[in-house]
Amino acid sequence: GKDCYKVAVSLGGGASAPYLDEQICYPATNFRSSEVLYSSPDSVVFVLHYPEWEASPGVRVALDKQVTVVADSYFVRVDDRYTFAGVDSLPVVAGMKLHGNAVFAKEGGEAAESSLLLQDRIAIWEKASDTSIEPEDGMLGIAVVMPGAETAVLRPDLDHLLLIKCVPSGEPLTYWFGSCWSKGDIKTWPAWFGLVKSL
Repeated sequence: GKDCYKVAVSLGGGASAPYLDEQICYPATNFRSSEVLYSSPDSVVFVLHYPEWEASPGVRVALDKQVTVVADSYFVRVDDRYTFAGVDSLPVVAGMKLHGNAVFAKEGGEAAESSLLLQDRIAIWEKASDTSIEPEDGMLGIAVVMPGAETAVLRPDLDHLLLIKCVPSGEPLTYWFGSCWSKGDIKTWPAWFGLVKSL
């Protein structure tokens, strides 16, 4: 966690949610139960259980979110299982909240404001805080990688950058999210975008 990085009600730095009628349909509540599937000195696997909610009229959804954290990695694996009725498949987005003036990864290794990136991965480089000058809090790199994603979408009206994939009920949606801080080992956007592209 980083206290100066404010995300409010959003996908933050890598959550997922149903995407219906071009809107992000957040769970009605936070997770209500959890379980640890595996734990060792250098990794942990746990599941968060979100109770059913109405994502859209006539579409009720529940979520089991399995998270795998491994020490010394910038990325966390997520296996989301959405169960639902009312539709054959569910469009789901995973992504990140935008905070203005971010630098986006762009195909070909260049970077420019408001440019999009690769179909199955998104990345930004932005100030860690919107309330203080850059040298104090540094810069953050945020990324999401989703094998098989159908498209990447920039939604300035929703303050989000998104990857979209349709999933059948009960089948896992696997993706990775990650971050870095410029006061750590990765200090520049070319280094961060290079790592994201290499995954």
